[in-house]
Amino acid sequence: MRPKHLAAGLLLAILAILGYGAYQQVTNVPVLHQTGRLVMRADELEGRRDVELATRDVELAGVRRWQVELPGGTWIDCAGDCRSAVIKAGPGLWEELQRKSR
Repeated sequence: MRPKHLAAGLLLAILAILGYGAYQQVTNVPVLHQTGRLVMRADELEGRRDVELATRDVELAGVRRWQVELPGGTWIDCAGDCRSAVIKAGPGLWEELQRKSR
């Protein structure tokens, strides 16, 4: 195979992958089923105050899952337990919360 044909084939493959990703985003719009709140106690977070975080039950591509919103607007999957997911998010989250509370 000539290098020119190889480059054209590679370009077509990349365009096909990008096109498929765009198609999936358009056809698999997230569906919001329910919202809620999660209150994390200060002793759970090693912080100085309690924190209230938003939760949601969202469906994407036929899969339903609970998510919790971290400070800054990032949503993470709860994987069955939102409280544990927030604790596993790491110390960076709590440092950010403490900085915003000052």
